[in-house]
Amino acid sequence: MKTQKVVFNKLAKVTKLQNKQKFIKKKQVKLGLVDELKDLYNESYDLDSKILEQRNVVNDSVLKIQNAIFDLIKEYETGAEMTDELIRNTEKLSEKLADIDIKVGEFGIDSSDLVDNYADITYFITSRQERFYNLISADAKEVIDNNY
Repeated sequence: MKTQKVVFNKLAKVTKLQNKQKFIKKKQVKLGLVDELKDLYNESYDLDSKILEQRNVVNDSVLKIQNAIFDLIKEYETGAEMTDELIRNTEKLSEKLADIDIKVGEFGIDSSDLVDNYADITYFITSRQERFYNLISADAKEVIDNNY
């Protein structure tokens, strides 16, 4: 009987040792999962921070584009106003030149003999009737049309 007790005790110790080793392995696996969880959380937290930074970059870029479009529209309006003024001036030039042509013609004199740069002035009058919008690029027109 004594031998039987010794054998059972040894078997019990071996079983306890095996159970303990299994428990340790399970704990290591569980600790490994915890480490993986922490790593994944840290990676996700870093990604979230980078996403917020990227959002700021995109928002800043949009603001720059909006400001550039606003500046473009202001410049377009300035160009359009200058063109309108030029058209009014060329109309006045044309009227004055016509008056000179009539008055000088009454004396049988050619206006080009009296007015320096007569050919340049008549060319200028006829060539400057175009609106500013027609002078800008197709890309600029597209931006203006979509935002004005």
